[in-house]
Amino acid sequence: MLIERSEAVATPVPGPATAPVPITRELNGERVYMMYRPPHMPLPPGPRVGVLVLEQSGPHRLNVRLARALAAAGYATLAVDFRGRGESEGDLHDDGQRHLLLDSMIDDARLALRVLHEVAQPEKVVLFGACQAGHIAARVAALDGADGLIGAGIVNFDEHFRLHYRGVLPGLPRLSEADTLDFFEHLATWRGPLLLLHGTDDPYMEHERLLALAEAWLGKAPGRGLEMRILEGSDHTFSSHAREQVVIAEAIAWLERRFGPGYPRAWQGPPPTLEVQGRTRQDGPEAWVPLLATGALILPNEGGNPPWRLELPEGRSYGLTEPLKRLVALIDGHRSVAEITERLSQEMGRPVTVEQVARLLEDKLAPLGVVTPDSRGEGGEEESGMTDILIRCYEPNDRTRALLANLTQVTRSPYNIILVVGHRSAVKNQNLALDRVRTRYAVFLDDDVLLTPGWLERLRETMDRTGAGAVSGRQLRMNGEPLASAAAVAPGQIVEIAFGGACFMFRTDLGIRFDERFVRSQWDDFDFLFQIYERGYKGYIDGRVDFYHHADPKYVTDQNYDYFVRKWTEKGLYRGLMFCRYPGGQRGYLPNFGD
Repeated sequence: MLIERSEAVATPVPGPATAPVPITRELNGERVYMMYRPPHMPLPPGPRVGVLVLEQSGPHRLNVRLARALAAAGYATLAVDFRGRGESEGDLHDDGQRHLLLDSMIDDARLALRVLHEVAQPEKVVLFGACQAGHIAARVAALDGADGLIGAGIVNFDEHFRLHYRGVLPGLPRLSEADTLDFFEHLATWRGPLLLLHGTDDPYMEHERLLALAEAWLGKAPGRGLEMRILEGSDHTFSSHAREQVVIAEAIAWLERRFGPGYPRAWQGPPPTLEVQGRTRQDGPEAWVPLLATGALILPNEGGNPPWRLELPEGRSYGLTEPLKRLVALIDGHRSVAEITERLSQEMGRPVTVEQVARLLEDKLAPLGVVTPDSRGEGGEEESGMTDILIRCYEPNDRTRALLANLTQVTRSPYNIILVVGHRSAVKNQNLALDRVRTRYAVFLDDDVLLTPGWLERLRETMDRTGAGAVSGRQLRMNGEPLASAAAVAPGQIVEIAFGGACFMFRTDLGIRFDERFVRSQWDDFDFLFQIYERGYKGYIDGRVDFYHHADPKYVTDQNYDYFVRKWTEKGLYRGLMFCRYPGGQRGYLPNFGD
């Protein structure tokens, strides 16, 4: 019979204080020690989530840093020591008990779960446990219920382990006498979402076997969820600082994705909607967004008068006075006439009116075919009427033609296509396209994709609302299956994640180019995204934007991956490759960014 006596702080713990609060409870005459960390403000959007961490310290104090990070991210966190360990009272010897599930440990965890409910009053509860503590967390989730479970370094002690493990197991001299301990057997009746974190160099459990067991568990009952991060080169306890930080970052990202509202904290303004919102259109000259003819260049007119000339690709050229040259140089397909007028007044050192600029556009430049006075068309975009769409193409084919036809059918906002064709590497074609960009945001498309209605407006909205450096659509195979990292994004969700470059919008003011040391077309897109992160911006996948990609098998060379890893490891921004297991059975790869 359990006898529990409380010596806790008043419940619930009042905020907004964020200092850790020690809590003790007595269980069968022994004190159980816990540390409660209130959530920092502002709380993440969505339901209030509390996390129970088993135990307080963990391997090389991993759990301490995890609990701090969880609280800082806005999640109420309670860490508990099992009796006989850490600061809790009681007798617990290490003679094999590091690899057993004791009734006392389960009682301690269930007590801690009750305390978390008392002090934090969460709407959702998630349990975290590494190795043996992961088995305890699984048992408690099945007994008392939990809305999510995170297991790190999970090891099954079963016949497979007895046959294949050849090392010395600390605290357990006779492997043949070890009790069978099956993580998924504990979860036989539980149907919540599970995140597994495991190292490729864990000597106690091969990550392939853990993944196979997890997938078998997933398929035995509806309502279950499974994601897995397998950290390349990591040991059983994630003992390097970089890999420990991966565990922490992935746990927080999973919480936000699973229990958040489906869009990032950085989102500003009204929540995202599946509807493409119309905008009020202003039709006065101040709202016009003029566009310069494609390929037009401003060049000095050596020894001539006027001092500048405007050359068009077909060979026509026109002389420009200094004021007219300044006006033309400000036309980028993004700035409105009001913005151009303000900048022109500053450059000229005298006031210039909207009416004067509009008159020059309509009466002087438009009749020459040099400028479209208002390029916004019927799209009514908030900031500009135009988005440059860059398409790299080795050699045009039926898929290229299908994409161009598709663009006219599904894109309502005005756009300018920059199609670069040539028997060159993908990165060289992409850089040639970048040289011709004039709009604030631009889009890169592979020439074998098909888009869906509203794609351009939604990508732009996510860029504006989040301040992102890049936003990709949700990539699907032609049969509709999620492809690569897109499999981590549910339809309608907006998730911060690394992505490949078959369809993404990006900022053009960061000075980023494709690294031409990549050959063919692998890893150059991730390198481009890493450059965005290096400058302090983030990347998202917008699950409101589905696009279809033929994604035929390619000739893969290790040269690109080896160069990518060496380059970003030296910069301190790459922590290794993680294999990802997402809902629905897909597997992909996800590079991992540094601090």
